[in-house]
Parts: sequence; C-alpha cells; structure tokens
Amino acid sequence: MLHLIPLLPGGDVELPMHIDVPGEGLHDLIVIAFLDPLDFSTDPVERLSMDARLVGRRARIRVGSSNRPAREMRPILHGAPVPREVTLSLGVALVRPPRWPWDHPSRPGGQRTVVDGKTGKPLPIAIWASNLKGEKGADYAMLLFFNFRQIPFRGLQAWTIHLDPDTEAILTGEVILPSTPGIYQMRVVYGFDPYRSIREREVRAPFVFGSQRIAIRAQDP
Repeated sequence: MLHLIPLLPGGDVELPMHIDVPGEGLHDLIVIAFLDPLDFSTDPVERLSMDARLVGRRARIRVGSSNRPAREMRPILHGAPVPREVTLSLGVALVRPPRWPWDHPSRPGGQRTVVDGKTGKPLPIAIWASNLKGEKGADYAMLLFFNFRQIPFRGLQAWTIHLDPDTEAILTGEVILPSTPGIYQMRVVYGFDPYRSIREREVRAPFVFGSQRIAIRAQDP
C-alpha cells in the first residue's frame, strides 16, 4: 500500500486502514513515511543529507494464542568482526560491491549516493550492515525499496542478519533496472529484532530506520 500525502507546515492527517492479518501467530506491522519522495536530485551532497527523511514505527500483532512467528525469516546470517582499521559505521547503507578481498565499503567512493546504470540491465549493489561500537547485539531485518516499493534482493523479500557489537555483514547482489530511462530511487528499510515484543523491551529499538536514499540515473545502453 503506497499513498502520496501532501502535508502543510504544522498540519497532520489521519489515514484509516483496514488490514487483513492472515494466519495464527505473531506478525509485524510496519508503517513508513518517506519524506520528499519527489526529490529526484542527483546532487551527491544533497543525497548525503537525505538520511533522516524517513520515519517509521512498527507494532507486533498476535493472532490466536501462538507465540511463534507466522512467517519465519530465514536464513539468519551472522556478522563477522569489523576490520581493525575501519572506523566508519553508517548502520545500514547501500554501497559498491567490494572489488577485491581487502576492499571495504568504508573506503572513499564505497558509499553510494548517485549511480549510473543502463536500462534493462543489472546494477551491481551491496548492502552493508554494521554494529561498530554498538552497546548490544540485535537481529537486523532488512527490506530493499525501489521507488518506494519493496522488491526482492537475492531472491528474498527480507534478510535477517544478527550483528553482535563490533561486527558487520556485506550482502552483494544486483537489481535489474527498468526499461525506461529516468531517475530512480532506492534505499534499505530496516528494523531490529523481528517479531519480538516491543512492550517487554525485547527489541533494540521500536522504530523503523532507513539507509541513505540513492539516486540511479538509468540511461539507454
């Protein structure tokens, strides 16, 4: 469900929703607001300032008496220690796939802001998740959004990675660009500890977060 809602300064809006929740067990409901969705800027500096232009909140819904998740999120990957020389952590970011074993997303040019691609062709991309200097570990549930709609990445709709403090994970893959030239936008939306209780403080944070929103300039081959 995707809605474009104009809001005046100081205004608010109520959007009633009726949601069918299928299956017994635990469900996660996520509501996300992407601010300035029509900002198609290809200025890399402006793209760097767009990190906070996402707000979101999640709720856990239990259907029936079962405390098991209604949908298992598999596989759960585990992070590896952050290299000693790395001091940068962006939480979760879209980055350039490492080109050699000692390449790392924290190197200059590794973080994506504006990317050029060919229409109808695959765009190599990587998701970098880091818990550098984190106070505690957590499961990161990550969803990839292309033009504000969720798309699969490496064949899965969602990826779950467990990161202990000072560990990280890099998922490499690709996205097939549309056949129409234009400016497209992509980002990762992520939350912590899926299906855990927010009320009992079993989650690292009850909110939903997002990587920087990158711009993709798709041109004809």
